Amino acid sequence: MKSIVAVTVAGMVVAGVAGLAAVHGASAPPAAPLLDNPRVTVWDVTGSDMPTLPSLDAIVVLEAPAAVAGKVLFVPRGGSLDAVKTSGATRLAVIAVKDEKAAQSKNPSDAPEAFPRPGKLTKALDNTRATVWDYTFERGTPVPLHFHSKDIVTVYLTNGTIESTTSTGEKASHTFTPGSVRFNPQGRLHTEMLVSGEGRIIAAELK
Repeated sequence: MKSIVAVTVAGMVVAGVAGLAAVHGASAPPAAPLLDNPRVTVWDVTGSDMPTLPSLDAIVVLEAPAAVAGKVLFVPRGGSLDAVKTSGATRLAVIAVKDEKAAQSKNPSDAPEAFPRPGKLTKALDNTRATVWDYTFERGTPVPLHFHSKDIVTVYLTNGTIESTTSTGEKASHTFTPGSVRFNPQGRLHTEMLVSGEGRIIAAELK
């Protein structure tokens, strides 16, 4: 089974974003990223400590307050975060998408792609860099067996625990909180089920 990179940020003070610094020339020190790998760099932003983005396209996921949670914005390289500043968001995830791409894994089964899938699902964004899905798990109801042919970045908006079961019966579970971010490499064939709490996610399938 391929490794999964998981990052959880909890207990952070939430502040308004009215004073967010501009993408370029920010006066505040750049925030440390939640994760950084060949495909993406991801930051958790809860105030004016806005990262200075490299010259890359970025996907911005608004996480709080509830009125804007799940909204997704796309900032092309060289763009600004003006829309974020006026959104009313108090917490957000910034996903800088790097130029390195990965060939999609071949599906070894007859199982469908991970997305779209049954249940409460909407497409939040679709462009040349990623397809972003807003999905809510129904507790106790397994997602049918599916295959992930693409690398995916998942931002969690709720508290809960999801159990994953491979086609060979191998189980694993992970618990998440609002602001948790996971990078899941392609090539996974499994089912998933929310076993406790709530499970609303924003899932960015990288192209």
